Amino acid sequence: MNILYHFRTRGTGGEGVHISGIITALRKLGYRVDTLSPSGVDPVQTKGESPYGQKKKVDFFSWISLHMPYVFFEALEILYNIADYFLLHRTLRGKRVDMIYERYAFFLFAGVLTARRRNIPIIVEINEISGHERVRKQ
Repeated sequence: MNILYHFRTRGTGGEGVHISGIITALRKLGYRVDTLSPSGVDPVQTKGESPYGQKKKVDFFSWISLHMPYVFFEALEILYNIADYFLLHRTLRGKRVDMIYERYAFFLFAGVLTARRRNIPIIVEINEISGHERVRKQ
């Protein structure tokens, strides 16, 4: 079985450890797992790396996430679905993918739309730490 693990996070730190654990477990079961994320990082390689510890410069998207008013940042998160929808279709073109496994992020729905359009089963993992204050309020 070929699985596409789709996520919209940095894929490092604690979340990278979690994503890597899921990918490793699926691979041990004999599945082929490819990843797709905006960062392009392979969480199996970067698991546990701090996304903040060795940062030398603040990139454009980090700056936006820290300084943009919430309503505009949320609008960008929603608009990201357009780019992600086309990225998913381009990634899936010519590939046999039997299932999409998606780590949910707020306002992310391109994976579900793509799965529905291509008739591919999708599992959506919602992983939320209850009781912890968010970096960005919503």
